[in-house]
Amino acid sequence: MAAANSSVRSGDVSLTTSEALDKTIDQLRADNALKAWSVIITFFGDAVVPRGGVVAAVTVQALMQRFGIEPGAVRTALSRLVRDGWVVREKRGRQSYYTLSRQGAQPFEQATRRIYSGGETRSRDSQGEWLLLVNPHADAQWMQSILARVPAVRLNASCVLIDQPALVDFEPVDRAEVLAMRGTIDKVPEWVLNLAGPVGIARGFTTLLERFEMMEAAHGNDTIDVTEAMAARCLLIHEWRRVLLKSADLSPLLLPPDWPRESCRAFVAGLYRSLLPQSEQWLDQQGLAASAETAGKVLQRRFMQ
Repeated sequence: MAAANSSVRSGDVSLTTSEALDKTIDQLRADNALKAWSVIITFFGDAVVPRGGVVAAVTVQALMQRFGIEPGAVRTALSRLVRDGWVVREKRGRQSYYTLSRQGAQPFEQATRRIYSGGETRSRDSQGEWLLLVNPHADAQWMQSILARVPAVRLNASCVLIDQPALVDFEPVDRAEVLAMRGTIDKVPEWVLNLAGPVGIARGFTTLLERFEMMEAAHGNDTIDVTEAMAARCLLIHEWRRVLLKSADLSPLLLPPDWPRESCRAFVAGLYRSLLPQSEQWLDQQGLAASAETAGKVLQRRFMQ
């Protein structure tokens, strides 16, 4: 991945950037966190969509091979994504090309806004507007339908607290059954903070930091190999997406004081930008150069807004 003199100390072992990437891949594979279809979705959203949205199967396979994902598993994953309506396949001679479907575009756009946002602008001292819903007849489906649509905290089986309802177009429920109360919060008790910021989610952010810090330390050399840069970039965003989308996009007012989301975001943004030049060269080499100029403008805005 880099020149021979680019390395990082990990305990008593000196790692090159390529070895740091290998170690991170091994850790994710051990955690069963490198499912082919999911990594392909990350690659699509991060690198293919900004360049026009069309990619050859051989390009996908070339990148997935770096993660130890065999061609057969890639073909199976692509077929699944076609079957589930995420992507559309087109044959051109002997080659297959894939593009994001209309059905898949909307969830992509929603996730993209969160993944590449510039971070939290609200202060822990601010008193945001909140909506409290109480439904004595609530079931799991009712609760999940709310948590999937808006930033919210499930307080108990029948009560949910929604963050910043004035900022979302949200008609929650049958008003005859549900008590809805709007207002501001003066003080958030610790039990609410624990619900809003679960230990497991916090551990996901800190684990990401630990796993990629060695790669960041090793990646101080501008001679990084373009294939390794693309692999590292894809893996970084894959893990960030996986961890971030498990958590609600809540105001700091509702989160524990040491919540690691924003420090993790800043780290990801910095490493991502450092990997962009070489990773974009890899995309050029794979024939995705036609939309490179447009892609550059999109990439410049990532983690800035």
